[in-house]
Amino acid sequence: MPLARLLHTIHHFKWIAGIEEKLRRRAKNFSAAGLRTGRRARAFVEYYRQSGGRIQLDDPNLLIAECAPEYPHWEKLKKIVLSAPVVL
Repeated sequence: MPLARLLHTIHHFKWIAGIEEKLRRRAKNFSAAGLRTGRRARAFVEYYRQSGGRIQLDDPNLLIAECAPEYPHWEKLKKIVLSAPVVL
């Protein structure tokens, strides 16, 4: 299996004052560097803005859970990763 099919971005954030602007700059920098992470980062910034600066912990699209061997979203996450286009 190509390495690109095995790698997937997992976001971890430190919630500090000014986080929205920091995320915007990060998304812009990723995009300017040609990284596909830029698209995902922009989408998250838009989600964050639309939700009033909050993350809806019960939003099923975010797959929020403790990261552990018992992580309940592994099967859904594997389907997402394996359906993503391969970019080398």
